[in-house]
Amino acid sequence: MVRTREKIHPKYDKLVIPASMRSIYWKYYGFPADEDGEIIDRFKIVCTLCKTVIAYNKNTSNLRTHLINKHSQILLKLEEGKTENPPPKATPKAIDKTKKRKNSRKKDNTDKLLYCTDADGEIKSHIERFFELQEPEESSSPAVEVEGIETSVNEVTYLLNNSLDNDISKSKASNAVTEFIISDLQLPDILEAVGFQRLLASLLSPCLIPSKDRFIQETLPMVYRTHKEALKTVISSCSLFSLGIEEWSSDTCGNYVTFSLNFLNKSPEDGLKRRVLSTVHTSLISDFKSCSDTIDEMLLEFGVKSENIKAAVCATEDAIILNYLSCRGYTVVPCLITMIQKMLTSVCFSMQEVRDIVVKTRTLLGLIFKNPKATGSLQIQDELLQLDETRLNSDYPEVWLSTYTMLEELKKRRSIVCNVIDTLGASDEEKLLLAFSDEEWSLVSDVVMTTLAEEKSPLVSIVRPLLNELLNSRLLITKEDSDFAVILKTKIFKSLEKFYSEESVETLLKISTVLDPRLKSMVLTDDKEITTIIKEELIKAMGEIGLSNEDQEIGVAKKPRLSGMELLLRNVCIKNQPLSKADRADIEMMQYESEPSANLEGCPLVWWQCSSNKYPYLTVLAKNYNSIPATVYPQSWIPMEKNVAFHMKRARFPLELVDPILFLHSNYNTNDN
Repeated sequence: MVRTREKIHPKYDKLVIPASMRSIYWKYYGFPADEDGEIIDRFKIVCTLCKTVIAYNKNTSNLRTHLINKHSQILLKLEEGKTENPPPKATPKAIDKTKKRKNSRKKDNTDKLLYCTDADGEIKSHIERFFELQEPEESSSPAVEVEGIETSVNEVTYLLNNSLDNDISKSKASNAVTEFIISDLQLPDILEAVGFQRLLASLLSPCLIPSKDRFIQETLPMVYRTHKEALKTVISSCSLFSLGIEEWSSDTCGNYVTFSLNFLNKSPEDGLKRRVLSTVHTSLISDFKSCSDTIDEMLLEFGVKSENIKAAVCATEDAIILNYLSCRGYTVVPCLITMIQKMLTSVCFSMQEVRDIVVKTRTLLGLIFKNPKATGSLQIQDELLQLDETRLNSDYPEVWLSTYTMLEELKKRRSIVCNVIDTLGASDEEKLLLAFSDEEWSLVSDVVMTTLAEEKSPLVSIVRPLLNELLNSRLLITKEDSDFAVILKTKIFKSLEKFYSEESVETLLKISTVLDPRLKSMVLTDDKEITTIIKEELIKAMGEIGLSNEDQEIGVAKKPRLSGMELLLRNVCIKNQPLSKADRADIEMMQYESEPSANLEGCPLVWWQCSSNKYPYLTVLAKNYNSIPATVYPQSWIPMEKNVAFHMKRARFPLELVDPILFLHSNYNTNDN
């Protein structure tokens, strides 16, 4: 009969193995001890693989029994390694020496340790509950395991090793865990998850990890401060910026607004940089004053002057934020991806015919993935059609591209859908409801062909050519279009026309396109007035930058002694006068217009860097407009799978972790630090 008695176990800082414990099975066990290595409880031992606490019966039988029951593969490898290097046979002299050592140890109150684990700092590791057990009479095992014991461990060490450098191991493990949580947007709760800890234990390497509380209270704030200071240093060396503002919904605390900064560094090959500055809850910017104070303080903290911000790319309809941006004189450019998401959600996916198709597809996929036979049939037929590289997955409504991809992949599998439905084991009536009619397949085809997807994060210069292509080509009604396709194209056309119709936005888009050497001809051939506007901007930029060194030297150079010929003809010769700003602007624009268009696959930032000597002032103006992206999202978040994963993970974070985690997720793995 098993008797249990509950009591509080003393706190321990280490797991130690006395030197007298020579059995190979002690490799995965330890006695709880204090920070000086003194063993606290000699009747309980802890398995370092799974943290199970078992009673110690002064032999290794129960150690081996636990390994047999819970870690059989590890035990097998351990015992195989035992036979590879058998210990030398003991000689009589060695036996006598051993006895002397045992006697000397008895006189010493403190056991010498074979190896132990250290935990620096304030450690609160303890076993909250343990049981005093009596072995059952019918049990063949000399030990009874204690299962399901709850532990609250601030530092957990796996796989004791006498050659372990604790300081180095602790630093590496802590850094790896920090990077894991930040890069993968994991909740800190995972540090105390039993499954995660056992995963680390299965890696069979020394690992010291912080607890959830220690990570939140110490590690995260320290890393946050370090990277914030590094970002301030990077921003201080830049002078051209654009703001990114994204409003998004959380699963727990309502809506947030994330503010980011876009800028160019000294290496144009690196492209446009995006760094998150802060994420605030919408309740903190609920009126104009609080919104103004919050944004102004944020920009002041990072040393960003408002006059150096060219525009704000927005994924929000918050009237207070938009009013603030307007009062500050910023041009507000709608985010391209958010605009498409909103348009397709309100125009396309809200149509009853399309909504019914999407719901039906989600239902069908849910039934297929619950049925192993249907899932296997789908995989086999995907291989036959050579479609196994792109899986048919359900969508995530917040990311329109996932819905588009779901319908596109369904369309590719039109010939096999009926066969897969047959493997579901459904009744004839249910099969009829799940099957797609010819009319429904036609709707799927219309939606896929009308809403062609793009997975790129472009500069704002691409927006105008992209809209022109959609409005003047893709969305033109043809004789082959079905009635549904005509309705869909008409609605999308009208919706697209109004998004970038504001005059200031329209002007900014045109100038950006002209100053993109890949796309300049698309605007210059249609709108000659934009050249005049650019010249005015160029003259204004010259006034801010100042005259070039050549012009300055002309005004201060010493007058040389005139020759006889110069004295004779100086009144009739043309004097070498410095060019005016207007003349310089005309020359640079004429040369730029006559240049052949750059390669579409090239980078406009690199092109301007290489042409800076030829166009000294136009280059400065071009960099100003090329510091504006078309979206609030970075390139790495645009692919559909990553976009969906990011939205789902971000929405889980509680209020106190949102700002530091999102800041570090954007700025952690960069060359700023």
